Amino acid sequence: MAGDELIPAVARLLTARNQRAIDLDEVQEQRISFAYGNGNIDGEGFSRATMSVVVPAITDVGGTNIGATFTPNSVTHRHEAEGAVRQFDATLDLIRRFTEPGAPKFMLDPSIIEVLHSALLTRGDTGGIRTEEVTIRGSNFGPPAPNLLRRELDSMCDVINSEWGTLDALELAAFALWRLNWIHPFVDGNGRTARALSYLVLNIKLGGVLPGTPTIPEQLLHRRAEYLDALARADITAKSGHVDLTNLRDLVGSMLQRQLEAFPAFAADELHQIDDIVERRLRGGRNAVASSVFGDDVMQRLWTIDDYVVLQLGPEAAIADAERRHREHDNAFPRLLASHSSRAVVQVGAHQRGIILRDQFSLSGEQFALGLEHNAAATVEHPVVRWEEASTAQGWSAVGALYILRFGRELTSSTAGDVFDLLLTRHLASLKS
Repeated sequence: MAGDELIPAVARLLTARNQRAIDLDEVQEQRISFAYGNGNIDGEGFSRATMSVVVPAITDVGGTNIGATFTPNSVTHRHEAEGAVRQFDATLDLIRRFTEPGAPKFMLDPSIIEVLHSALLTRGDTGGIRTEEVTIRGSNFGPPAPNLLRRELDSMCDVINSEWGTLDALELAAFALWRLNWIHPFVDGNGRTARALSYLVLNIKLGGVLPGTPTIPEQLLHRRAEYLDALARADITAKSGHVDLTNLRDLVGSMLQRQLEAFPAFAADELHQIDDIVERRLRGGRNAVASSVFGDDVMQRLWTIDDYVVLQLGPEAAIADAERRHREHDNAFPRLLASHSSRAVVQVGAHQRGIILRDQFSLSGEQFALGLEHNAAATVEHPVVRWEEASTAQGWSAVGALYILRFGRELTSSTAGDVFDLLLTRHLASLKS
């Protein structure tokens, strides 16, 4: 597929990111992101940060144990989490099978779809194509009758295979996402399997495992209303014989861009809240001291790094430098944030929420600068991180400030705005004093 067939920003990001291979740590983070987004788990007791304890242990080809967690004593959550992790592993295996050197040409057939669906099932669950009529709650749409399902699946696969060289990756992914939802071939797990299939098609069409988090399935969880509206638009137009997948294609494209840019999977109202906070706290009452920290034309950028979220405020040049580091190192702030606090020079507990750090961090060995507990949050003003690698001095610095939080059971995307407000308010008060 020619790059100019994609959204231009996505094409540029892919060109830059494809210069390096995805590493094992990134696969681990993608597994967590995919499983959280596609886990079909409701309730406040389950958040992205709970995807940190293995249930059960799942060993990657590199020997790393990776998995997901669930609300204690919840059998349903445990089964859903395990199934979501298995489905990611199945998707990843298929992507690698059809994109590694010497791989066979990808041809979609119903057996691949059944592999993705069966990964969700626990022992004793019955799988396979449904043999009964089903209805979709809250929708006037009725899926095809059981005797038509095989024909519909074959037809869907034929379209994807015949149009593989004609349609771009976003169009193919959008069609797979809509059509499998429309066919609804299973009693349960249709939406999850459709999202996995769409992600599979997107990755294979683009030539390999796509880098970055949050993954598209996680973003769909946070943009559910847009997703359902785009599916409904396709359903309505399909009745006329000319299905319109424009909205769904654009949605997948914007999510791919965010995955490649490491932009957090926040809902629109959560992003608006953060924008309003910055506007009120910073731009509403600027002073000379604040200008000395952020620059005259302060800009903002949100980043996701593992289960951390970082709000960066500073001049345009500082944001541009972070973007460049992300493209080159897959991390806007290398060696700043540790997944395991024991590897950090400075450890921040949840009880220290709002702490302001103005340190320069000199690292040795495999050290990181900061390790926040889950539910912790901190401000770093004018961060400077230095270390040696292969006897060569490495490092970076950033004008401005980073407001950092780490997801936990209490600190989620829905409460992130309030925490950023706390951090920014305390930081500005400290500058005035």
